[in-house]
Amino acid sequence: MPDDFFTHEGLVDYFIPILKSDFKVLEGEPDRSFTPLKTSILALMGDEEEKVNLIDNWKKHTASDCQIHILKGKHFFIHDHATRIAQLIQQSFA
Repeated sequence: MPDDFFTHEGLVDYFIPILKSDFKVLEGEPDRSFTPLKTSILALMGDEEEKVNLIDNWKKHTASDCQIHILKGKHFFIHDHATRIAQLIQQSFA
């Protein structure tokens, strides 16, 4: 944290509880129980991303449809596929 952060009492009072909660979550066991969404998911990923092989994990987060599209590129693939992504989003609402 920048030193200036600690000189603003209001910022410290506001953010410290949030940061403590974040650390508590990170230090604990992951919560494996969740209720899947009742809405569709559109999952997009670049084919050169490190965890592209795990994209199917999105399917377990919905009780509805999960569309998966892998596009050419790395993490910022969205910059090279704006038109295609817009089409996919539009189609997902059809």
